Amino acid sequence: MTQEELTKEMLDGELYEAHVSHPHKLRFYSKSPDPNYECDGCKLPADTNSYLRCPYENCSFYLHRVCYKFRPSPSPSWHKFFPQCGFTLYDGITAEVADQSGDFPYPYCDACGEDIKGFRYRCTPYDDSDHPPGKHDLHPTCLRGDADATIENRGVPLKLKDKVKSKCVECKKRYPAEECIGFTGWKWVSEDRDYWGFPYCFTGTKLCYHLKCMNEILRKQMK
Repeated sequence: MTQEELTKEMLDGELYEAHVSHPHKLRFYSKSPDPNYECDGCKLPADTNSYLRCPYENCSFYLHRVCYKFRPSPSPSWHKFFPQCGFTLYDGITAEVADQSGDFPYPYCDACGEDIKGFRYRCTPYDDSDHPPGKHDLHPTCLRGDADATIENRGVPLKLKDKVKSKCVECKKRYPAEECIGFTGWKWVSEDRDYWGFPYCFTGTKLCYHLKCMNEILRKQMK
């Protein structure tokens, strides 16, 4: 699939070619009539108002738009928060990757901290000398999200940042997964002190949300 095809807008109600993970063509919906679906690619809940679904009534197969569009490719992908890494998509069908999860039942996403149970991107270091220990794994929706985007929550503008140690105002925790102490993950942060509110404006603690917590907030807003 070419870059032009990847970025091309999809038309509401149109049928598109079958994905490698499913034998049937899939219909695109720009507005989700079913906010409770789970993506059969990355195994995460709905996180967007658009998705693809199998048109057959007895076949409840769903894919996030980003999971449908991004296929295994010999050319690595990259993310600005991991400049030493080239990421390859593994879908478990055309390409598999051995888990390196240690004591955990599943590998976790180095962006949101949630378990990876389906499609994943795994890194290959560009330069071993500068690469941190271990391999990085990312959900397709985390890697392909717009890292330069600004979102609003309760009227507060937030930017996606890495290595922010402030506690999340939603879950009141510093780390998105308590068993991964030291792993801060990505956070949506307000850099403007005017929006930090009391007592954050005095303590210098940035108003922020874990990517995982913000995903949960957005999912609730869809329902």
